[in-house]
Amino acid sequence: MKKISVIIPCYNAEKYIETCLESLEKQTIGIENLEIILVNDASTDRTGLLIEQFEQKHPENVMVIHLDNNCKQGGARNVGLSYVSGEYVIFLDADDWIETDFYEALFQIATEYDTDIVQFPMTTVTQDEDGNTLKTEMNFAVKGSGLYEIDSIEERKHFLMEKRLPCGSQSKLYKKTFLDRMQPRFVEGVAYEEPSFVYPLLFSVKKYYWYEKPKYICRVHRASTMQSYVRQKGKLYDHPYVQLHVYEQMKQNLPVYQTYRDEIDFYFLFTFYFETVQFAKQGGLYLGYDYFQMMQKVLRQMIPDWVTNAYIQMFDNTDVRELIIAGQRCENEEQFAAFLQG
Repeated sequence: MKKISVIIPCYNAEKYIETCLESLEKQTIGIENLEIILVNDASTDRTGLLIEQFEQKHPENVMVIHLDNNCKQGGARNVGLSYVSGEYVIFLDADDWIETDFYEALFQIATEYDTDIVQFPMTTVTQDEDGNTLKTEMNFAVKGSGLYEIDSIEERKHFLMEKRLPCGSQSKLYKKTFLDRMQPRFVEGVAYEEPSFVYPLLFSVKKYYWYEKPKYICRVHRASTMQSYVRQKGKLYDHPYVQLHVYEQMKQNLPVYQTYRDEIDFYFLFTFYFETVQFAKQGGLYLGYDYFQMMQKVLRQMIPDWVTNAYIQMFDNTDVRELIIAGQRCENEEQFAAFLQG
């Protein structure tokens, strides 16, 4: 059994993928201890050829899967998950790379503490078209490194509301047996898909470790998903679509929903409504008035008594409550336009 299965969705990444693959070859854990699953998501450039060459170079450790139709990163990751056989599982994007001792460090932590998840920060490098670095910053900053255990309902409620583990899928190492038990899946064919995989796991994780070193380097460039696809008109709608899927999925697990109703309801209020509007207001992403009216209707149907939620009443969440109230006052497109500009 390999120590770590690495799932890499690949779409038109010929310009960057060799850096990604070279960083895997240089891992101190040894490439012989890795199972590298490269999922070609119907690329139209030389990506397929490059990953086939890498498979030929490391036939015992690399598997290439070609998809006939593009199903976005979530769909490609789902395909990769069906092939994993390693002791632990991790995701890596084709235009990113990792430092040489990263996987060895994560594996040592995971096995020493028998964790379900190891969480780590990421270094984001923003580049121009010529590959020049414009900005470097750390994401998912450490909230107290070390081992954490969840042993009670109250501890889990605190863990959920403190957002100890963000819902990014690439910033974690997962124990395979934990994933086998939980069977999480990504929503396919959309952006903003990661919470559909991660959020349900937060209700079962018992031991997790916060690793403090940002050794995963996330490259941001004009062709990356968050810079191209999501800026197209209407693509912001993927975000509330995914969050509605997550909420409906959590409500189907009745014992969990009954135990953590306030926490799950607030998560939906925050992600489905507040985050979507903030992305439109602050990020300049398109949000149409008709779609916004649909969001209002869904909110009323799903949580008609949302204003009584225990967390929405807290002082720390005044901005969430006030934004929802302000949005409900929009009675026409002019008022909605002013709302987004406010």
